[in-house]
Amino acid sequence: MICSLRAFLFFLIVLMLGGCQPSADIRNADVRPMPQAILPAGAEPLTARQLLARARKSSGLKQSQWLLKAVVAYVRQSDPDIETAASLLAEVNFKQLPAAIKPLYIIAMAELALADNKAQEAVSVLTTNRYDLFDIIGSARVAEQIKIKRLRALAHENAGQYLASARERVMLGPQLPSEREIAENNEAIWRSLGRLTTTTLMALKDVVPHEDLKGWINLALVGKQETNSLQAQVRAIDAWLSRWPQHPAHLHLPVSLELLKKAVINQPKQVALLLPSEGRYGEAGKTVLRGFLAGYYAALASNQSVPELLIIDTDTTVKTVALYQQAVDAGAAVVIGPLEKDRVRELSRLETLSVPTLALNYWVEPSIQQTGQQTGQKIKKLEPSAQLEPSAQLEPSAQKAEAQYLTPAEPLPNLIQFGLAAEDEARQIAERAAMEGYHVGAVVYPDTDWGYRMLKAFGDKWTDLGGMLGATSSYGGNKDYSKTIKYLLNVHESEARHRRIRQTLGRSVEFVPRRRQDLDFIVVFGNAKQARQLKPALNFYFAGDLPVFSVSHIFSGKNNPGLDKDLNGIEFTDIPWFLDPNHAFTDVVSRDTVRLPRLFALGIDAYQLFPRLELLIQTPEVIVEGLTGQLSMGPGQRIERYSLWATFDTGEPVRIEPGLGAFEDGNNTSASPL
Repeated sequence: MICSLRAFLFFLIVLMLGGCQPSADIRNADVRPMPQAILPAGAEPLTARQLLARARKSSGLKQSQWLLKAVVAYVRQSDPDIETAASLLAEVNFKQLPAAIKPLYIIAMAELALADNKAQEAVSVLTTNRYDLFDIIGSARVAEQIKIKRLRALAHENAGQYLASARERVMLGPQLPSEREIAENNEAIWRSLGRLTTTTLMALKDVVPHEDLKGWINLALVGKQETNSLQAQVRAIDAWLSRWPQHPAHLHLPVSLELLKKAVINQPKQVALLLPSEGRYGEAGKTVLRGFLAGYYAALASNQSVPELLIIDTDTTVKTVALYQQAVDAGAAVVIGPLEKDRVRELSRLETLSVPTLALNYWVEPSIQQTGQQTGQKIKKLEPSAQLEPSAQLEPSAQKAEAQYLTPAEPLPNLIQFGLAAEDEARQIAERAAMEGYHVGAVVYPDTDWGYRMLKAFGDKWTDLGGMLGATSSYGGNKDYSKTIKYLLNVHESEARHRRIRQTLGRSVEFVPRRRQDLDFIVVFGNAKQARQLKPALNFYFAGDLPVFSVSHIFSGKNNPGLDKDLNGIEFTDIPWFLDPNHAFTDVVSRDTVRLPRLFALGIDAYQLFPRLELLIQTPEVIVEGLTGQLSMGPGQRIERYSLWATFDTGEPVRIEPGLGAFEDGNNTSASPL
């Protein structure tokens, strides 16, 4: 899995120079006239059922055409019927189709795979020659070729292969027939490249052979650098426009970059920070403030304009509403804070907020109620494996008496939430597993409130993406987790069968226990101390070959190879503060001098976010390259964090870069040591 950056760039250049046959320039394709239209001109589009009815009344070529159109219609309807679409596609014999109809089959198959959250399968359909794709692309009509290329770009994007997706759309751009489609394609390129890290883009910017793609990569770097100053970013954009006057993005600049200039004009002149300085949250509050001031003074040192700051201590009995009003009355155009969850909840109960407010905690954070009373959405029950006997149920959270989760209300328009919730990382694991093409996973989690929240966040996202939870198992405070792992992997079933055979035969028999074989990966939630025992137990019980994912809690932030060698092979998410040595703030402050580094990074990111709040609300696609992750506006006006990925190798974290999609052998992960 780990390769040198030089090797990665070599393979990337080979790919870029050679390309793949399906990406050939469609302007030189054999453009044949459209076959006779199935529908009369001006007719209303038929529903999926109407298309199917016509297919049943037809035969031969006409029936295949109607069936393929019905497949796409069932997939595209508001409530997609994947099962019906799949059964209809199975009725079509691809080999018997004439050349004119085969592109429709490829399109229908790809759309079905994407609708069924099988992005890797869609990538395979659209990039390999098992369905004569190369010949089909060369002889298809231009409109069909454009559709296939769009689907290929979308499949790469959904599979987390962001570089491949951007490359596909860059090649597609010159063939698009309208200015609107070109602008939409540019936004998609910008979105994909935005998901790549600064380190990856820096490695690519001077080596990709395609000039338009090189220009896009350099523009993407503009969006990720100088993030502590809007003015500096705008100047960098203007410099890029001067350097690339003929680039496709010059005429259709991404909307978020256009809006940056307006953000500079409307930059807040005064900012208030509501943070505690003493008491229970005092140290946390002071650390966040230090981080915010690090961003402030870095901008000041580079001659950037900075706002006037008003700092209000929340370590007081004064109600949050009064403190907030004090800030607004003093002229604050933006409020940062509060940090304490109770105070965030107080603000959320107001009818309106006067100015944009970046709360540094989540008032809608789920909390388990053990009262047995209905308070909101019930935790989704994750069924244990059917192979397990009733005595071996692996769902203690579902067995808890009416374990409930609070249902969030509608957020206030000016209330934006930002924090370090590990739920974001749990959902990111689900997305990563889906991108890798996995189908069945298992989860090990602590028998705590935090553990249940991780299980729910991951489980909800994973099932939404079409994945299955084969088993879940919780563990307590005991130091021996072997029983937890044994039951998770059904090793106890194998041992029970051995005992029955031995009793039946009345003698010893040769025996090697086996684990269940249906799992594609395992998620381990816990801290470093717990994970150091869980991972060896997984290896011992024959799961050492399965991918294991976790969240940042398993890494303390300091290398400890002597202890962390037991974590070898675990892939985990964590913040750029620890995993990105090339971040812009590396030289601003020494990491070793910060006692609560994650909260310090939160403070720096709060400084980067406050002038962009209106921009993030208007264009959720905007990504801010922060020290706590890639930051963007999510549902409910929550700032979503996309963390970096690393794996433990010889007890030390090593950065990995999912999302490249650059290797011809299908491996879309590159790694380089920290």
